[in-house]
Amino acid sequence: MGQTVNAYKEPATGADFADLCGHVAAIPGVERLSFVTSHPKDLNEKLARALAAIPQMNPRFHLAVQSGSNPMLRRMNRKYTVDEYREGVAMFLGHNPGWAITTDVIVGFPGETEADFEQTLALVSTGMFAQAYSFVYSPRRGTPAAHWEPIDPAVSHRRLRAVAAAQDAACRAYHDRKIGTIVRALVTGSSRKDRLMLSAKTTDNVTVVFPTIEAAPRPDRPWVDVRVEQAFVWGVKGVAVSRCARYADPGEPVGAALPAGGFVDLLALR
Repeated sequence: MGQTVNAYKEPATGADFADLCGHVAAIPGVERLSFVTSHPKDLNEKLARALAAIPQMNPRFHLAVQSGSNPMLRRMNRKYTVDEYREGVAMFLGHNPGWAITTDVIVGFPGETEADFEQTLALVSTGMFAQAYSFVYSPRRGTPAAHWEPIDPAVSHRRLRAVAAAQDAACRAYHDRKIGTIVRALVTGSSRKDRLMLSAKTTDNVTVVFPTIEAAPRPDRPWVDVRVEQAFVWGVKGVAVSRCARYADPGEPVGAALPAGGFVDLLALR
């Protein structure tokens, strides 16, 4: 939900976003908890510790960096430096090892030089981000930058392609590490590209595609355990080995045979 959610503060009590996450997780029936987007200037150790103590928390932290150049961060009025961003990520991972760090990146912000862009590209190329949403800057009415001289669109799009290529390599490396493991994911429906496949999302927001092998669809068991066999930029592919009703439940083995004719009603699994 929301933007810059970690800036939340309850005026009446002084409760902050870490407190809010704890309160939400304590509500009966809350099975999993996730959020976007956090602002680096509002990241603190209390939040990192609080998230580590919540068992329902999905292990994905979206922390928008926007640029790898300090001069650009100042022009964007982001109120942190690249070093401060990286130190914050290191602190967070110290309390939450294994979490996916995802981010947003903007290229072509007014005034971005080639040297500024190269610093952004270098940051993305470290592979520190499991996913990144990258964009070409677009003017927003009422902001100072909307009146500044724009970057040549051809230059901006060239930079976007370079960032996307670097992040694709990082995504593929992140997904490669899942090969040979069994991941638990929430079924979202049929694969858009193959109606004989199902699609699901892991708790760290990775797409998992797998063929269904259950003779009797069970929509009351939306969680699936998938043995990952292949990795791609977009996600992973594998074979379902078990399913369950709730994330914390033990998995029940899936059926081993398709019904007569070799087809199942995939929509019934949603």
